[in-house]
Amino acid sequence: MQNWGRLLTLLFSAIGLVLVLPGLIHGHMFSLLFGAINAACIFYLAMPPVKRAFHAEGNRCAWPPEPQFSVFSSQRSILAEN
Repeated sequence: MQNWGRLLTLLFSAIGLVLVLPGLIHGHMFSLLFGAINAACIFYLAMPPVKRAFHAEGNRCAWPPEPQFSVFSSQRSILAEN
């Protein structure tokens, strides 16, 4: 997992939380809902186990994913046998 994705989500959630503050003051229902969702995202992504999962060295996701089967490798092995 990429840490930049976690940090970007934290940033956008914090911006969203700041933008709904005027609605929270007036008690609008959708502002309360979106504020709670943004706060939950920030809280979850700031937890130590989640932070460790994003900082783990052996947990790199390769993109694009490596193919499981390659037509060329099977053709090479067939040619090598003959």
